Amino acid sequence: MEARPTMPIVLGADHRLIDGDVAEAFKNSVMNDLREPLNLLVT
Repeated sequence: MEARPTMPIVLGADHRLIDGDVAEAFKNSVMNDLREPLNLLVT
């Protein structure tokens, strides 16, 4: 394991409108796109 730069990601959502599972899935999707930006080119 090596030290790498990190970027904190925070997602704010109104729990009355958006379920926590949906918000977490969206956040994970964004994180995956940031890890592998070339995947954004393939649809």
